[in-house]
Amino acid sequence: IITGLIPGLHTNTIAIILMGLVLKGWLDFSNNIVVGGLVCMLVVHSFVDYIPSIFFGAPNSDTVLSVLPGHRLLLKGKGYFALRETVIGGIISFLIGLPFLLVFGWFLINWLDSLKLFVAPVLLIITSWLILSEIELKKIIWAAFVFISAGVLGIISLNTFIVKDPLFPLLSGFFGVSMLLFSLGKRGVVPDQKIGGDFELFSFGNLALGFVSLFASSLMVLFPSLGPTQSATVAQAILRKSSHQKFLNVMGGINTLDVLFTIVMLYLVGSARSGVLVVVQQLFEISIDIFLIMFLSLFIGLGFGVLVSLYVGKRVSKVVSKINYNLVSISMIGFLGILAIVLSGFLGLFLMSISTAIGIISQNAGVKKVHAMGVLTIPTILNF
Repeated sequence: IITGLIPGLHTNTIAIILMGLVLKGWLDFSNNIVVGGLVCMLVVHSFVDYIPSIFFGAPNSDTVLSVLPGHRLLLKGKGYFALRETVIGGIISFLIGLPFLLVFGWFLINWLDSLKLFVAPVLLIITSWLILSEIELKKIIWAAFVFISAGVLGIISLNTFIVKDPLFPLLSGFFGVSMLLFSLGKRGVVPDQKIGGDFELFSFGNLALGFVSLFASSLMVLFPSLGPTQSATVAQAILRKSSHQKFLNVMGGINTLDVLFTIVMLYLVGSARSGVLVVVQQLFEISIDIFLIMFLSLFIGLGFGVLVSLYVGKRVSKVVSKINYNLVSISMIGFLGILAIVLSGFLGLFLMSISTAIGIISQNAGVKKVHAMGVLTIPTILNF
């Protein structure tokens, strides 16, 4: 819960601390409790981490694309509904993904190495599609500029090791600080948030969005170098001009399916795609017993994550409308700046300033913020 609510505090950090305590003998828990607790933390985090993104514009690497649609719904009094869409997407996509695990498992075992050859072409097709989807020539040029500028910044910061942990200041600038600065003065107070209302969990629309999440997430299985953010980029290309609610629904699904698929990948091919699972791999042999504990913990974490995120979301919704949003925005910008210095030094703050400028350019030009994901896409293409 804490890692989801505090930007910059990642599940990997908690897992590494826990590993140190276990290895030193300061924690005397059974293997089942340690493994189950780590997996539950991953699942709960995948739900709760949308709260700071939607209500305060403070993203992490998995939720960056949810900031702008979440913020727009917040300013319409629908912040809680935005959060609820991510929860619905997580539940539906998780249930839809279960029957497909055998299919993905077969692909992993038989085609994993061969599929690496297609990573760069697939990413080039997706990004070209997104840029051309702006339709107007002027916007296409601006979109290409944002994509290339972000990519150059990504190459310099991610491949040169000049800055420690550059991803946080980069993504916070592109998607968090730029949005908060852009909104300053436009509306000083967030409207009262609407809470409640009936909804259909298993509606046709939600099921359809669940399959969009599944398709986008399958790229993470077929091309393990891709993560949730790149999968969300694919989803945005598919949805195009769909509502913010639908995109957030799909984002929630992708984030939850990422946890499900990474656990299956760990067991089948020994690939630990997250720091938490690296810790599990370091502490324990990934036997069928350990896998079954992790798999059971997914369901426990799912139930707990849903309840906690909706409860905390309701509490935040009741408070956020009573405060001056300009003050909140300024405070959050300051908080993100301090975190950038703590995590990445003053060079991290410099990186955040540049990425913020690129983010503001994309907003002024009226092009999608997703083009700033060139910061990860271009380095990935070059690595293949």
